Amino acid sequence: PDEPVRKLFGAYLGRFQSISVREDSGVDILKNVFGLRGEKHLPPAFLLDVKYYDDMATVGRIRLPDEPYIGVYFIDPSQAKAEAVGQTVNKFEKVYHALGSAIPAGVDLKILSNPKPAVEEWLAMVKYSDYFLTDSLHGACLAIIFKKPFAVIYDKKNWRGWTRFESLLNLLQLENRAVEPTHLEKLDEVLSTPIDWAAVYKILESEIMRSKNWLLESLELAKNFRGVYEK
Repeated sequence: PDEPVRKLFGAYLGRFQSISVREDSGVDILKNVFGLRGEKHLPPAFLLDVKYYDDMATVGRIRLPDEPYIGVYFIDPSQAKAEAVGQTVNKFEKVYHALGSAIPAGVDLKILSNPKPAVEEWLAMVKYSDYFLTDSLHGACLAIIFKKPFAVIYDKKNWRGWTRFESLLNLLQLENRAVEPTHLEKLDEVLSTPIDWAAVYKILESEIMRSKNWLLESLELAKNFRGVYEK
């Protein structure tokens, strides 16, 4: 950033006693651009016990289809992503269920959708899907939490933040679940490849504990914090 902007944001960031980020590059930016120390931790969605998500999803299931379906949640709909949905539905012979802005245009398929879903229904859509497609980090997090076969349809050049996906998927050894829109021929193979959830959760449980400990320690330190962040 421009020097005045860097100084301004550096001053604001310096008021925090502890800083965590979701991506490896964020740690480097804090250090190299602002001269501050930060730690990479899991997205906060993982810190809530899964039973709370399960309870909400159970409530939200009432309006979901009884038949098997493909779950879809896209923040940035595109023709390529619409083609990914069509390809997946045709391959696995299922309808698909989309929520809100997730509905891609240009696909003549049976769509089960709700334009204004409750949080509970959004969670249920992920939990009870047979396969799940997304370009959302939170969508990917919930797919992992619910242990769903999933694929991230994502353009690495998109400004929205590929580095967050990259850090999470690499950490959990799930980097092969990402499919670029220009390589949709890989999608069938990705969705047909079983995920070793035992291996994923061995890493995840350790990282959840580390992230929770960091949060609790940071909150404890903050009780008496009255100064400026120590570099």
